[in-house]
Amino acid sequence: MDKRLESLEDILINKRITPVFQTVVSLKSGRILGYEALSRIVGESEFDSIEQLCLTAIEFDRVQELERLCHRRALEAARSILKPGSNMKLLININPNTVNDPRFKETFTEEYVQQYNISPRSIIFEITERSCIERMENYEETIRHFKEMGFEIAIDDMGAGYSGLNRVANVQPHFVKLDMHLIRNIDQEGIKNAIVKGLVAFSRASNIKLIAEGIESYEELKTVVDLGVNYAQGFFIQEPHSEPREINPGVIEAIQEINQLKQKQNQYGIFHLPIKLLCETTETGAPDEKVIDVYHRIKNNPAAFGLTVIGKNIPVGIITREKLALKLSGRYGFTLHQNKAISTLMDKDFLTVDKDMAVSDVSLLAMNRINENVYDFIVVTCGEKFLGTVTVKKLLQKSSEIEIIAAKQLNPLTGLPGNNLIEQRLNDLVKNNYDYTVAYIDIDNFKVYNDYYGFENGDLVISLVADILRECVPVNQFIGHIGGDDFIVIYYGHRTEEDFREICERFDAAVLKFYNDNDIQKGYLEAKSRFGVNRRFPLSTLTAVVVNNETDKYESSVELSAALSKLKTFKRMSKQAVNKF
Repeated sequence: MDKRLESLEDILINKRITPVFQTVVSLKSGRILGYEALSRIVGESEFDSIEQLCLTAIEFDRVQELERLCHRRALEAARSILKPGSNMKLLININPNTVNDPRFKETFTEEYVQQYNISPRSIIFEITERSCIERMENYEETIRHFKEMGFEIAIDDMGAGYSGLNRVANVQPHFVKLDMHLIRNIDQEGIKNAIVKGLVAFSRASNIKLIAEGIESYEELKTVVDLGVNYAQGFFIQEPHSEPREINPGVIEAIQEINQLKQKQNQYGIFHLPIKLLCETTETGAPDEKVIDVYHRIKNNPAAFGLTVIGKNIPVGIITREKLALKLSGRYGFTLHQNKAISTLMDKDFLTVDKDMAVSDVSLLAMNRINENVYDFIVVTCGEKFLGTVTVKKLLQKSSEIEIIAAKQLNPLTGLPGNNLIEQRLNDLVKNNYDYTVAYIDIDNFKVYNDYYGFENGDLVISLVADILRECVPVNQFIGHIGGDDFIVIYYGHRTEEDFREICERFDAAVLKFYNDNDIQKGYLEAKSRFGVNRRFPLSTLTAVVVNNETDKYESSVELSAALSKLKTFKRMSKQAVNKF
């Protein structure tokens, strides 16, 4: 008898399986979604891992027996956390061909889980699709059956094996789990980042939640949070334990901090993103620290790209890994320098920028350095005090992201954010309940001017509005171009129409240069109205109507836009009444 089969039967007969639980956590709040039940072999066996045991069970057609044992053990151990009324979920792994077995459908019933005092709504079937599914029609019918009973479905290992979007489309699961090999080093590999970014867009459109498996570093965690993945699990979050546990508070804090950073980026807007949002705390040293000590610190930390030398909390120099290695190389380099102070080798001519400088401006400064220094990291300060550093790689990645967004989202005439970005910003205001003011700005009688003087002159007048807004509105606020002669300005904080008076007055004075002297002297243009009747139209002026949430609360961006439109119509009618000829 095959020793593997003999060992498998021994495990089944003596029920030598025990569960361990790994936490699945929300990447929005840090709240625990639930626990994945993973099985482990008790005692000695012919198998090095549970994966080998499962493959042997498949080979000898005993997989249903093995999975029933694993499920029973998991339910017994998890009943303490899946009490009625609990929001916790238990994720149970199932081979897809087990789903096709009629015995599974007959055994795993609502009555079966209720004997453990567990509701079907607390169970997520995690279907591991690493093998080809037999009898696809039966498989999909069984999935529908379990969904109707209240069980939830997760498709496992997206990005590996047989998992694919066509399978997801047919099954329409509640969750899709991203394979750990797709997540590994996602912060460093652009193709993986692009794939997951696409899957996030797909999941939002289909209302399917994504779970990233195998998170093993802070960088991987930050990347999947930034991309918009819903949930995650992995050793960085929590290793599997014999009983469900709360996760480390530090992990929750990390998730919340990453989300706060995302919110700040939304608040500033991608086009005026301050460098402080890319800044990281990195290695520092004192000017009198010995070269040999700095060398060992950098050598023993593979992630360290160098060190900032600080004197009285003010950066006075930097040393990069490459330049330090170069200076210590050669026949006598190490012997000559090792006992000197690092201040003798540090680069005193380094790029330092204020924390509020825009990423785009920092990028220009960094790329204009001499070739020898162009790839040195950038030091960020608050006042004169050291805050942290930014690598050129991170700076260029964010700059490229900004350029790509700009190419797609900016109005080609004014270079201002267009409708998509305006809508995103308005939704963000309402959703997060910031203190805000929104001004709708447009040109009175612009159509008449455009028809009378021509489109080229009309474009110049629209560009004039954009230029005045850029001059008058602080860079950390938002200016958008809806299209035509319509603009949006968003302030974080409360403003009134009085705050926009200067903008309107500057336009009213500057626009006159786009009229001929005769029309300026008359003070009007004579043209046909929409009804074909000749009438006099006043020269163009600028109108701004303003709403804020100090007194009026808006439940959606649509409601906010409607309020602005109503105000604009009322103010325009008032102007027409005053300016009748």
